[in-house]
Amino acid sequence: MIRKIKGKNLCLKLESESQGFSCAKGWYYKIYLNDKNKDPIGEIELHPNDSSEYIAEGNVGYLIYPLYRGHGYAKEASEVLLKYAYEYLGMKNIRVTMRPDNDISQHVVESLGGTYIEYAKVPKRSKLYGTIEGVLVYNIDLESKKGKKL
Repeated sequence: MIRKIKGKNLCLKLESESQGFSCAKGWYYKIYLNDKNKDPIGEIELHPNDSSEYIAEGNVGYLIYPLYRGHGYAKEASEVLLKYAYEYLGMKNIRVTMRPDNDISQHVVESLGGTYIEYAKVPKRSKLYGTIEGVLVYNIDLESKKGKKL
């Protein structure tokens, strides 16, 4: 796994290769405004599993800290990570899930070309069980974006 992934305005630095803020194993990155900035502006994680067992968790999760919201950083960080997932890990589809009341994440995913798939109930074996009843599930088809800007 690459420790640092650079985008146009952002830099993702690998924090850990363990469980992040969802349930499946993956890679957890801090998001920085540039390569030299010492204070992160958010977090993003990638879980490359494609098992339906993790339908409520998704492949990508992000969090932009309140001071930095509203500047398009979630979209840009996602674009950087999705390009990496496609080009280096060979992932063809990315599943993104969110709470039904998270309008901002819905907008971000749709701006990335995400398509709404379904509402999924959180299974009892999930760490999310008991915190929310279900999530909206979106799919981003990376294969259809081949040659296009992610």
